[in-house]
Amino acid sequence: MQLSQGANAPVPSGPLDLTIRFESRPAGLDVDISAYLLDAGGKVRGDADMIFYNQPASPDGAVRLDAAAGPLSPATGRESDLKTRAERGRIDSATRVILASPRSLFRAFVDPEMLASWRAPEGMTARIERFDPRAKGGYRIVLTYAEEPATGGKTSPREDVADIRFLELTPDKRIVEEVRFVSDVPDFAEPMTITASFERLVDGTKVTLSAVDVPAVIDAETHKAGLAAALRNLALLTE
Repeated sequence: MQLSQGANAPVPSGPLDLTIRFESRPAGLDVDISAYLLDAGGKVRGDADMIFYNQPASPDGAVRLDAAAGPLSPATGRESDLKTRAERGRIDSATRVILASPRSLFRAFVDPEMLASWRAPEGMTARIERFDPRAKGGYRIVLTYAEEPATGGKTSPREDVADIRFLELTPDKRIVEEVRFVSDVPDFAEPMTITASFERLVDGTKVTLSAVDVPAVIDAETHKAGLAAALRNLALLTE
């Protein structure tokens, strides 16, 4: 595909992997990549439909900016990719309308005591460690099973431990987390991205949890049920 400055170019309707690279650049300059999602009328609906360095994924994870290697640089050969969901992996999600304000719900994500009270799946308890509620900050969550599962936990026989990094904290609107389980099993340790979005309604708030690039070894139905259960717990806490 050949792109011309200031021009449009048709793209296929199926999965698309777009890689941007360059041969040389003036000293001190970088390349900034952005994507805009359009509705059926060809319009951008709002800020959530813009994908760029500070908002690297659409709310449903369908389009992502993968710039983990760092800025584009001909010296290092680094690249940045815009990838569709089919190229990036599985997406699990859950949505619930909760009778609480976006502000109250956002606080439940950034207050460690509140977070521990609703984030644990059924049959588990949660403990939050080293909590740093700012962009590029994060925390560790220790999930302990009430009874040791037959297959054991991801980290130890009775524990799932995950290190979580905040990629974005937009008050009352959106939280994006990178989640990595601490595990000796490499497939469990693959990172996934979980986005929580808050949409104000007349009565309450529509809350969506969307997990992108879920490791294949995590059962899809169990994970979706866990996301839904987390939203139920969140509703019980905040309504």
